[in-house]
Amino acid sequence: MHCQSKTRIARQSGRGDSLSAAIRRLLPILQMAVAVACTTAPTPNRDLLVFLNQETVTKEETVSLLGQPHETFEEGRVFTYRLGHTDKGYYLVPPAPGWEQLNIAVGWEGVDFDLVLVFDESGVLHRQRLVAIRSPAPSDHGK
Repeated sequence: MHCQSKTRIARQSGRGDSLSAAIRRLLPILQMAVAVACTTAPTPNRDLLVFLNQETVTKEETVSLLGQPHETFEEGRVFTYRLGHTDKGYYLVPPAPGWEQLNIAVGWEGVDFDLVLVFDESGVLHRQRLVAIRSPAPSDHGK
């Protein structure tokens, strides 16, 4: 009853609509925070990128092994994946949930490398580059 009376007062004073709008604007940020807090730590894998050494690598094979790319460019010919790295290997860093709705540059936390894969018109890997985003943390040195 106490909560109902406050809601009724807020509606009568006109603050209920602005409060609802504020909550709707904050909802994507709250969802992102909850999702990040609930995610499990990735498992590094020394062999994650070994398949790229094969003579022929296709888009389909890449997606089946790494999942959907973080970004695609040039009508789907260029894939990028964000990777973290430890002494135990590479791991995929998923995009931060809700980053598309926020329209801001987020999602680089924990990213050490950006894997850029360029496919030809037939969907076969033509070129690859592992671009360093930042130096490994000091605790990663010497392990």
